Formats: sequence, C-alpha cells, structure tokens
Amino acid sequence: MISYNVNSEAVTTGCVPMSAFTNTLTLPRFVAVPMTAFGDGASAHASAARSGPPVYPPIVQQNPSQWFNAWDYPDGCPPVPALASVRARPGAGRVTLTWPDAGLRLRYHVYLQGPGEPGGAPVKITQKTGATVTGLRPGAYQATVVPVNFKQQTGRSAKVTFTVP
Repeated sequence: MISYNVNSEAVTTGCVPMSAFTNTLTLPRFVAVPMTAFGDGASAHASAARSGPPVYPPIVQQNPSQWFNAWDYPDGCPPVPALASVRARPGAGRVTLTWPDAGLRLRYHVYLQGPGEPGGAPVKITQKTGATVTGLRPGAYQATVVPVNFKQQTGRSAKVTFTVP
C-alpha cells in the first residue's frame, strides 16, 4: 500500500485557502500495488495496481479566474482588487448600498460618515455585495466600501454620497 497527499497552495482572491472549501485536499490517497509488481518483470502485472476513488473536487473549475498560486506572492496572497463602484438607494432612516463583486471570499467593510456617524469604525462587515444600514438621521452622508481579504489586507475603496430624507 502506497499513500500520498494531494496538497494545494491555491488561494482565492480573498486569500482563503482551498482547504476551507473541501477536505479532500488533506485526506491521504492510497494505491494498492500487488507484490508481483515488484517481481523480476516476467510475472509483474502493473495493471493490477488499484488506487482510491479518482474524485477530485472541481472547485477551481467553478471560478478559475478567482484562484491563485500562493507561491507566486511573497506574503502568500494575491493583491486585493479595487472596488469598482458603490451605489446608494436612500430611504427614510435607511440606505441600501450595492457594489459589484470584487472577488471570491473577499469581505467588505462599510464605513459611513454623516450626521451622528463619525466614520471611524465599519458599520457593516459582509461577504455579500450589498448592505442595508438603518437608524439613520436625515441629512447628507458618505459611504465608503473597502474590500478586505482573509489577512486583513485592503484594496482600493469606492465611495458614494447620498441624502437620507
């Protein structure tokens, strides 16, 4: 019996390792080789070797442009992409913000400045491409959305101004 591991250094745009998506990377694989395969060649039957299930998760094939080789980057993470834009739909006492997806497993920190909102800490942290902030007073606001990876590295943010009625 021969065992081996199939390890991967693949990480997502958000620097999340492939092992967070599946345990098949760290599970050992086995190949059963009959003793006759080690014979003098005359009686060796290499075709009798059997291996475990050939199932390998097609995770990378689902979003191939979202996976990177961690060895290609000094800190193991690809650069965090910039956020292209953010849109605001204000309403009475609330705003719904939306933005395009910047990458697989990125988080987005939403900061808000306006009446009663100093803007020092994020008001929302999400992996979704939108967030609703409630309890807002009437007035002018600026929202900033920052893409953040698993190691707390940031990409260029996008901002939008809006007025809550």
